[in-house]
Amino acid sequence: MRCLLPALTFIVTVCVCSGIKEALPEEGLPTDKLIEYWGYPVEKHFVKTEDGYIIEIHRIPHGKHDKSIKKDRPAILLLHGLLESSASYVFNLPHQSPGFVFADNGFDVWIGNVRGNTYGKNHTSLSVKDAKFWQFSWPEHAHKDLPAMFDKITEVTGQEQIYYVGHSQANLILFAHLSVHPEFANRIRRHFALAPVYTVKHIKGLLQVMARTVYPNFKLAKRLLGDHEFMPNNAVMKKFSRYVCNTKVGQNWICNSLIGLVDGPNSNQLNLTRISVYTSHSSAGTSTQNFLHWLQTVYRGVMERYDYRDINTNVKYYNQRSPPSYDITRISGLKMHIFSSKQDWLADPTDMENLVKTFQKDVIQSHTTFDHYAHLDFVWGVNITQDITMPIINLIERLDGVKLK
Repeated sequence: MRCLLPALTFIVTVCVCSGIKEALPEEGLPTDKLIEYWGYPVEKHFVKTEDGYIIEIHRIPHGKHDKSIKKDRPAILLLHGLLESSASYVFNLPHQSPGFVFADNGFDVWIGNVRGNTYGKNHTSLSVKDAKFWQFSWPEHAHKDLPAMFDKITEVTGQEQIYYVGHSQANLILFAHLSVHPEFANRIRRHFALAPVYTVKHIKGLLQVMARTVYPNFKLAKRLLGDHEFMPNNAVMKKFSRYVCNTKVGQNWICNSLIGLVDGPNSNQLNLTRISVYTSHSSAGTSTQNFLHWLQTVYRGVMERYDYRDINTNVKYYNQRSPPSYDITRISGLKMHIFSSKQDWLADPTDMENLVKTFQKDVIQSHTTFDHYAHLDFVWGVNITQDITMPIINLIERLDGVKLK
C-alpha cells in the first residue's frame, strides 16, 4: 500500500503535465440531465421492489423532433451490465447512443438500473450505511429488480408486452428469472441479448485472474470486503476521470488500457476523445457480495445462487447445503436474438456456444456474430447503430409488423 500512493501520484503528474483538456459538458451529468443536454424529452420514474429498494429509471417517451401525441409507440427496456448504469445507453453522441436512436425511430424508450448502482441507493427503511442494504447479488436483480421495472412500464404505458435489450449481466438476470418463472416470457415481445453471459467458465482478462486468486480465499476476502459498496461512482472515480482520462496520455494509454484489461483487445470501437465521459459514469457500483458472486460464477463455471460458504447459512436461505443451480432449459416461449463476438473476453465464444446449445431450439431466433467487438463495444461502441441498433429495429418491423415513426 505504501507503494501505491507514490505510483498514483506519478501517474497523475505525468497526465497533468501532458495537458488536461477542457471538460466535456456530459462528464458526470446524471442520466436525465444527459438526455436533456441533447434536447430529448426525459422522465424520471421510481421503481419500488418488493423488498423495499427504490430504483430510479429513465424514460425517453419520444424522439427529439417528434412532438406528436402518439399512444402506440412500442415500449422498449434497455438494461445495463455489471458496474454500469442507464447512462451507458445515452453517453455517446446521439446518433451513436441506443437510447436516442430507438427514441428517434418511434419507440417509447425506458432505460433501467438495478439496486446498488448510482441510481439504486434508496430504500424504504435501510440506509446505504447499513450492511444489510448491500446483502444482495445478481439473483436479487433477477427476481426483484427486473420484474418491478416491467411492472412500472406496464403501469405507465398500459403495454403488457415489452421489448427487452440487455447487455451482459442484464441477460443473465433475465435467464435466471425465466428459469424460475418461465411464464415471465409472456411479458417480453422480443429479447435482444447483447454479449450475453451464462457460465463464464472460459472468461479471460482481469476478472479471470481475480476469480482464480481471490475466490479460493473466500473467507479472507469476505472478511476484508465486508458487506459494502463495491467500485462506486464516487469523488475518487470522478477525479480520476477528470485528471487522468481527460488528458492525452490518460485517454490514449492509461484509461484505454485499463478498459482493455477487463474488456479485451482494442477494437478501435471506442471514441477516445470521450473516454472521460465514459469513465465519469462507469464504474457505477454494486455490492461486494455481487462481486464475490461473479468470482464464484467464473471460478465454478456454473450458473447458481450465491454460496455463503457456510452450510447453516445456505440451509437457512435455500433449504439445502449448497446453492441451487439455475436450469435455463426450462425457458420456453421466449423470442431471443443474440449479438456476440469472437473477440469478447467476457462473453467468450466457447461459453456462447454452450449457451446456444443449452437453450430449447425454438428460443433463439437469430444469432449475429462479429469478429472484432470487445465486451463494452456492444453499448459503448461508435458503430453499434449500423451493426446492432438499426438491425434490431429492422427485425422488429419485419417480424412483428410494427409500424414505427
